[in-house]
Amino acid sequence: MVFFLILVIVSCNKPGPPLPTPTPSPTDTFSITGTWTWVNQTGPSWDNTNQTFDTMIHRTLAFDTATGIVLITHNDSIPAQNYLQVSLPLILVSPEIDTATFEVTAGANGCAFISQQILTIDETQYGIQLSTDTLRVYPNPCVSKALDTYIRSN
Repeated sequence: MVFFLILVIVSCNKPGPPLPTPTPSPTDTFSITGTWTWVNQTGPSWDNTNQTFDTMIHRTLAFDTATGIVLITHNDSIPAQNYLQVSLPLILVSPEIDTATFEVTAGANGCAFISQQILTIDETQYGIQLSTDTLRVYPNPCVSKALDTYIRSN
């Protein structure tokens, strides 16, 4: 009788549908690898959209996931190590290169109580929206609604 019961249970296990392909983890830093060029900023900081040709700002980010280092090349002033956001007052300078560490994680940024991708550069956190060719960066959404956009250069 026990043998018959085991036989029935084992024979009733049919294979189910295939599991869905997993999506990239929010902590997957491979997607951010490469060089990104700043193209504009939208939001109340500027009261409109500013393109690179309007401001003469040149900023690139080069992420190396093997080392966890990002090189920030820029010709504008960066107050208080705010590497990713163009901010006022704008002071154009000779091109400079800053080096920082970075990490991509999942979590909440500021008062946004939803899980999202967080990019930490040194100790500053930014919310990010990352696609194949676009990187959108915003600081704490409770403080600023500015959104900086970078496009993949390579």
